[in-house]
Amino acid sequence: MMKVLIFLAGLIVVLTQCESLDELRNRITDEKHGYSRKHRPVHKEETRIDVDVYLSISHIERIDENEQTMVVHGKMSATWKDELLKWNAADYNDTKVLKISSSKLWIPSFALYNTARSNRWNLNFYENPASVTNEGQIYILGSFSFHVTCLFDFTAWPFDSQQCPILITDWVYSYNQVHMNDPEGDDPSKEKPQLRLSYDPINGQNKKHVGGWEITDTWRRHCLWGSNGCQDEQDVTDTALHWSLLEFGIKFKRHIPYFGVTLFLPMFITTIILLSSFWIDTFNVSLGILIFNTILQGLYGYEMISKMPPGSGGVPKIVQIYSMNLMLTALTFIVVVIEKFITDNLPSDYSFKLGFDITELPKKIHLNKLFETKGLSFDPQSLLEGPKNDMDVLESGGIGVNSIGNSELFDTRSGRSVDEDVVVLEDADTMVAINLPDNSSPPPAPSPKPTKDIPSGPGFGKLQHQLHIIKRSVFLIIVVTYIAVLAYFTFF
Repeated sequence: MMKVLIFLAGLIVVLTQCESLDELRNRITDEKHGYSRKHRPVHKEETRIDVDVYLSISHIERIDENEQTMVVHGKMSATWKDELLKWNAADYNDTKVLKISSSKLWIPSFALYNTARSNRWNLNFYENPASVTNEGQIYILGSFSFHVTCLFDFTAWPFDSQQCPILITDWVYSYNQVHMNDPEGDDPSKEKPQLRLSYDPINGQNKKHVGGWEITDTWRRHCLWGSNGCQDEQDVTDTALHWSLLEFGIKFKRHIPYFGVTLFLPMFITTIILLSSFWIDTFNVSLGILIFNTILQGLYGYEMISKMPPGSGGVPKIVQIYSMNLMLTALTFIVVVIEKFITDNLPSDYSFKLGFDITELPKKIHLNKLFETKGLSFDPQSLLEGPKNDMDVLESGGIGVNSIGNSELFDTRSGRSVDEDVVVLEDADTMVAINLPDNSSPPPAPSPKPTKDIPSGPGFGKLQHQLHIIKRSVFLIIVVTYIAVLAYFTFF
């Protein structure tokens, strides 16, 4: 019997307490007692309500490069002070915190300024319960899905880093009435949105990669929005015409572990092919290599463009390098064709009048070896037979010049004279010339060896020498251009 009495007494106490809490909720939120969820809960109109807003991002669903939008999910919390929601805790069994439906409370008119969907402008907590203290402090938490617009710049593609903001403000009340506060205290977790993308509390690992992007950081900024855009608080004088705005944001960079192989390796190969064409002396082979190089650049250029996002910002650096590579190939093609045209149409002893001796250029820039080295020749006759000498001429039945002297041979039957040092033995079908040495005359001086700075060979005269120097000079200019452009795009 005693246990039953104790149970009933406890039940009466619980019901009485529940009834008193319900009475408290109804009293403090009842319009009859002066509370209205449609008006700011302040005693004086000039009182400003400070609102602290925090974001925690739990998932990034999509980063759309074509639309330049981002879809994120997470939790949003807010806290502010309601001057009309106060009570004496001692009068209600020392109750200091109540859970009240947010539909009964005044809540700032949160709006997502850069929403990509018109039906997602207003941010509502619906009927999520809010925690209210007896001092009037309100804490509310709700989940969100934000589809926001971004502004991407693909100038550094495929090594670009992007960022996307999330702009939240109270679109009804100006800065003098509602102020979106920066977080108070020294807690760094409240200074910017928290990232919890599939967080593993046991191993301490956090997901960072989403759809080909690596999330690097977040940020938070407070400003006053007005006719002149977003300005810092100290720069605004007329605060009545400005709205307090909080800008949250996410920074991310492209995750490209394979782009070096798919993009830069073909570009490197085509560059080597282009430079190698300057070291080939056979016109047909050099021209064929340049045509093949152009086709190869077209193939990988098409593949690169198909992977690129729509244009935004400046021209991507990799496109500039690709265009430069293509133009240098065209320049080399022109140089090779003009060299062939000049060689075929001008005599070998022709010399360009440039106002200076271009053949002295290697010595002036101290790069003799670069200009001395002969190029590769793929001429079938040169490869199989090699250059002819006097013995080859004589064995073939022709008339040659003896290496001992430079005496001339004249046929009496054709009216030509014969030198006195030459004995001619002839019959009806054959004529042989023998050069008799003169013991009284000194031996002739050996012929001078060709200098290293002028490549020698059949048909190699002054004109060919100048063209050789010009062609190697163009090669040097292209190499310097590649080095300068690579350094510029790497460090700037």
